Amino acid sequence: MFEDKSGRTVKCLDDAEAYILKFIVENLAQHDRRVTDKSQDFDLYLPWLMEIIENQRIQHEDCAPEIVTLERLYMDAAWSLVMKGTLRPGPRTTSSDSAKGSYGKGYSLTLHGKAQLKDRILQRASEIKDQSSVA
Repeated sequence: MFEDKSGRTVKCLDDAEAYILKFIVENLAQHDRRVTDKSQDFDLYLPWLMEIIENQRIQHEDCAPEIVTLERLYMDAAWSLVMKGTLRPGPRTTSSDSAKGSYGKGYSLTLHGKAQLKDRILQRASEIKDQSSVA
């Protein structure tokens, strides 16, 4: 899971947006409770994304941006996806019990965003199911 380590080396807004969308697809395709719990009640929970990125080890760490820089870049990318109509700030539902202190850290797919990623989520879920049946 989350084998794509390109999230640790993004340097521009477009790359950060693309990685966020991959991250959301991976999260929504999972049924493992350890993964779904980390997302709180969001499709994108930035602290969970940053935990994954901070733990990614790459060969040339000196070429990777500092975590503080990446955090700001991912925050900007999430907001950019809001402005494009893919995400909206807040939990998936109005009746959600979001974690205390999660204000401003979580985003959910809009109907447009969900439709945009539907095929990718289904494909990834099928791949995960195939991998678990082989194991």
